[in-house]
Amino acid sequence: MTSVDLPPPAFYFPPHKGRFTVTPGLFPLGTDFGNGEMDGCLFQIDRDYPRYYENKMRCRAERFGKYIVQSAFDPRTQETVARLICYRLKKEFPALFHREEKRSGAGILHCALTGDALAFDDAMNLQAHPRYRDAFDALCCQIPEDIAIVRRRTVPGSGEWVAGLHLCAPSHWAAEDKIGKPFVAVHAPVPHFDRIATVAESLTDSLIHRGPYVRFAWSVTVDNRLNAHPEPPPHLGPEIWDGESPLYLRVERQTLHGMPDVDAYLFGIRIYHYDLLEVCAERSRRDALRAALLSMSPESQRYKGLADRMPGVLAYIDAL
Repeated sequence: MTSVDLPPPAFYFPPHKGRFTVTPGLFPLGTDFGNGEMDGCLFQIDRDYPRYYENKMRCRAERFGKYIVQSAFDPRTQETVARLICYRLKKEFPALFHREEKRSGAGILHCALTGDALAFDDAMNLQAHPRYRDAFDALCCQIPEDIAIVRRRTVPGSGEWVAGLHLCAPSHWAAEDKIGKPFVAVHAPVPHFDRIATVAESLTDSLIHRGPYVRFAWSVTVDNRLNAHPEPPPHLGPEIWDGESPLYLRVERQTLHGMPDVDAYLFGIRIYHYDLLEVCAERSRRDALRAALLSMSPESQRYKGLADRMPGVLAYIDAL
């Protein structure tokens, strides 16, 4: 991988209000969270880039279909997704991504960080490449974010489905369990999601035709591994916390970009881990995090894997 001087990772602190809530929580992409131009990027590339790339390569090598799956992911939508990702990469990181364009629409995307030269035909199909399966796989491997593509059915009111998933840093859920399912079914395990489910149809319309948007999800974890698949890779065991190990604030920065031409939207998930020792160095953040954890319902605590750990987590924070 090419060595390039990259900026430090952005910092996000979703529990700043001291409350844990389950809401759409959509902000216009570009909302100022204190990270300068990075807050306006659909994808975020920083000095931690190698960690995300190497994680994706490990996941693909372990079992490709465990992490990358498709369902009725039609060629026109695939083309639109590929063009959107290429456009945003060139716009947001022109020093890292350059594309040789041809009149037919074909071209080659040169990726400075990976050293890849990705050749596409005029329909954005990836030409034979020794490392990647298709355009979706190749482009998703150029960015730290995991990607989900959600397609809406042509009959009004008939819902939508997850058409494509490139998911190498899942937060305790499996791509194989979610692919092909509608929005409400995908999120059914989330406690209190019924409040959002009632407006699912109008929310989907907004995500396709408005935006782009950004939102956040968070939890406290006992390690900083990216791949938190419910079935751990063979070389990893279950999470272990002895009450003294470092704890991390795991933040998901979720970006949503509509593709109205194909009645779909792209859903990006970038994982950040922040050491609680550093997060709680500022008293106001420590107090807000503690209050937000205490505001979690028992159901949310169980969903986040904190039900049995909560007393220890609070004691850990209090000792910082």
